[in-house]
Order: sequence, then structure tokens, then C-alpha cells
Amino acid sequence: MIKLKSLIKEIEYPLAGKKDLHSYEGMEGWKGKLIWMSPDQFLKLVHPIPDWDTRPESSANIEHRMKNNLPLDFLVLSVDMEKRKIVGHEGRHRATVAKKLGIDKVPVLIFTGSGFKRVPHWNPEDHSTVDNVDKFKPEWLKEK
Repeated sequence: MIKLKSLIKEIEYPLAGKKDLHSYEGMEGWKGKLIWMSPDQFLKLVHPIPDWDTRPESSANIEHRMKNNLPLDFLVLSVDMEKRKIVGHEGRHRATVAKKLGIDKVPVLIFTGSGFKRVPHWNPEDHSTVDNVDKFKPEWLKEK
């Protein structure tokens, strides 16, 4: 049993580099920070995928790309830093497939938009806030 376990190849998220990014026009001029979190952490912060938006062919393509170490874009959480709320997201399908494949960390761009100062001018408190984005309240989750 131990021999078999050592033969299992661990899969890591195949993060696209600048020239491979398919969306967001390569991050140039963006304000935010790329962090790593578990797929579960990401999925808890985003609106659940509705049944009508599940596409088996899309998930199969993502799974193929992950298993073959082909580059994929990072996931995105758009945040309102002042309200400490998540106001948008991108990447639920990639996070779901990563979870299924046992990938324990996915790259997530914490996009702070244009109303927040550039990363090189952030103070340590700003970095700490972004590093703990999993404590932000998802805007889609209505307060009771």
C-alpha cells in the first residue's frame, strides 16, 4: 500500500504566466495581490454555481489542463477593502475541479480595483488585510 501511494503524482495548480494569461489582459495596471488559498476557502467566499451553469465539457477541459500541467488563469476575488466585502469573483469551476483533483492551493488574485492604492505603496497592515481575505463577508450572502 505504501509503495502504491508513493507512485501517485501530486497535482499542483498550473498557473499561467504573463504571456499565457487568457483573460484580464495580463494584469498590467491592476491593483491587487496574488495569494494562495485552498479551493474550499475560495468556494466559501463565492456564490455557489447554479445548476444551469454546470458544464461537464468545461470541467473536463479544466481537469485535462490541470492533469497535464497546462497553464490556467488565476482565480479572482474582487474586494471592497473599506467595507471588507467580496463584490465579485471568477474561477468557481477551476476551484471545483482543483478540489476534485486534490489540489490543496489555488492562486487567487485579490483585485482591489482602481479605488485603492497601488501594491508597492501598501503598508504591512494592507498586506495583512488581503492575506486574510477569507474573513471578508461575501456581498451575495445576505445578512440576517
